[in-house]
Amino acid sequence: MKLNKPKLLSLTGIRQAIDSLESAARNFGIHFSGYSQISLNKFNSLPQISQTAIIESISFLASVIDSIDPRIDKTRFELEVINRVVRAAKLKVPSDFLNVIEQGDIVEIYDFKSQTQIYRNLEFLRISSYDLLFAIATPFPELFERDEEIGPMLIKRTEDVALKQDSVNMWNIPDHQLIEKLHVNKRIFAMKMKYISPVYCETTGARVAWVSTLRATLVGSAFDDTNVKPITN
Repeated sequence: MKLNKPKLLSLTGIRQAIDSLESAARNFGIHFSGYSQISLNKFNSLPQISQTAIIESISFLASVIDSIDPRIDKTRFELEVINRVVRAAKLKVPSDFLNVIEQGDIVEIYDFKSQTQIYRNLEFLRISSYDLLFAIATPFPELFERDEEIGPMLIKRTEDVALKQDSVNMWNIPDHQLIEKLHVNKRIFAMKMKYISPVYCETTGARVAWVSTLRATLVGSAFDDTNVKPITN
């Protein structure tokens, strides 16, 4: 079956966007798997509006990273990326949150109303079996499994902080495991939720999003270690 022109353009666009991001990230010693035929097929099954949003998001992050001087201190790199992302989105992250970010942290920003992801760094891709495109194109509950009580705890804590607190707070969520569901490796990660903070609209000061840090450690595989593919960083 032949793909129509918009689909072909989208496949070309996503390849170019991810190739650009991989190239920009390599300048800072960041390596990850961008896409595979499986993830391209997954992407191709999405609605056109979703495909466009993914391409734009990845292209934007690539341009942000590419605009940073590769000579920057590694401890400053993540902060510089976040600062440029939030400025472009006309958002404001409390300075006390920026002060608690450590090298190796997974950092994510979510819009509060829609719960859509505004930003994610590339840290988790260093240890995950999933490539970037598959992780973005697939809903989180399909990708991973974890203890059932963790999800409601995360939602409640998010609402408490995003709506009621003014600055950085500890997550106060128990450490737990995350297991890959859709990859043969079925890697298991120890998850430590660290800090969460509201994010404000730069112009109105309204609470519009939240930002989080956490740490993931690869602790094994649901199968024998011989089934775990090597991690190449």
